Amino acid sequence: MHNNPNPSAHQPPAPIGSIDLVFPAGPHPRGRKIAEKQLQLRNSLWPSLQADDVWSRKKVVGFNTGFTTIPKTLSVIMVIIDVLSPKGNPASSVYFDLWCRIFDEGFVGISGKQADLAFGAGYKGQRAVQTWTRRLEVLRDLGFIQTKPGPNAPHGYVLVMNPYKVVKALRDAKRIDDEHWYALVQRANDVGATELQTAAGSTVGAT
Repeated sequence: MHNNPNPSAHQPPAPIGSIDLVFPAGPHPRGRKIAEKQLQLRNSLWPSLQADDVWSRKKVVGFNTGFTTIPKTLSVIMVIIDVLSPKGNPASSVYFDLWCRIFDEGFVGISGKQADLAFGAGYKGQRAVQTWTRRLEVLRDLGFIQTKPGPNAPHGYVLVMNPYKVVKALRDAKRIDDEHWYALVQRANDVGATELQTAAGSTVGAT
């Protein structure tokens, strides 16, 4: 009889409810009890759920592999971006794709990758890169990103700016109306984000 060095290798995934919650050392901002209650509720609503049916960053192997961290207010910020974009040039999908590519340093090199980024933002065909570039420049002009030239590319590097500072500056410049501003304030309050309260002005349109 042979011992299996990895007895779990051939076993089906365990139900979600049997997976222990993993918290970092020290106080968890969300709270263990709240997370456990949410897990119990989810298990009662979807009792047949398996461990790998729901993606979890806690199960990702390696440092900064396969996931990024985004503000929970990002969906409202994307709405604001589209409202402020020139007619026919909504730029939020380009913005979201950039967020999916950056690490904590906040910037990404894009030289030679423009076609890939255009596709990731939803643009195809002969004019895809041209369309994507126009929207990238919309983000730059609004202040959400800064760009620097790279090898054979006018936009070779992209720096994603702190969106809270950007929207605060746009609000101070009377570019954001009450409806969208207070929607963002409410969402920030719902998720416990305090950055809007402390954000200083930024240079809108800096390159």
